[in-house]
Amino acid sequence: SGSGRKAAAVDHAALERMFGLADEVALVTGGSSGIGLGMAKSLAEAGAAVVIVGRTQTSLDRAIADIEAAGGQ
Repeated sequence: SGSGRKAAAVDHAALERMFGLADEVALVTGGSSGIGLGMAKSLAEAGAAVVIVGRTQTSLDRAIADIEAAGGQ
């Protein structure tokens, strides 16, 4: 069943060249929780150095630990 179409091959190297964030810096306001933290983690995963802004040092410290644990900087 289905439309008979095959999935297209993905050129990950090309995607990295076009959309990778290596050597970029991302500033995320509200980056200590919720959507902001999710965005900060995703940006870090894409190679960006992430700077987060939040309301309390405790929540920022937790978020930094989460981002670093996922391999971000």
